Amino acid sequence: MNVSILPIYLALVFLFCFFVTRRAAIHGVIDRNEERQVTFLLVILILWAVLCTVMGLNNLHIMLFHEIPVLWQAFVPVGIWVTAILFSAKLRSGLLKISMETPVHWFILLQSLRLGAIGGIIKGRGFKSEVHHLIR
Repeated sequence: MNVSILPIYLALVFLFCFFVTRRAAIHGVIDRNEERQVTFLLVILILWAVLCTVMGLNNLHIMLFHEIPVLWQAFVPVGIWVTAILFSAKLRSGLLKISMETPVHWFILLQSLRLGAIGGIIKGRGFKSEVHHLIR
């Protein structure tokens, strides 16, 4: 059985986002409406992640590969973010206030976890040995 760090990392990222959103609301930095909009956006992104996971577990990616490039999945969350930010001034305002309220070292920690997850993927997939073989 292959064990991946990605579900753990994804859970940490979403928990971090919910935490900083709630923290900003408690400190009075964002109002209830802004908190609701950010939370709604996070829930939509969680649903997309679950949908992608289910598709992957059922090998739908493989079946659709010849008809639809797999990379489209990476653009859906970007489309969700861009659409939401363009059409909601309250969401833009809330995200900006949350990012200004959150200590910078928390974002650095989150990015360090991301790098660790990427390293875990590389190690788990055996790319290191393949790259080492290609270098020789």
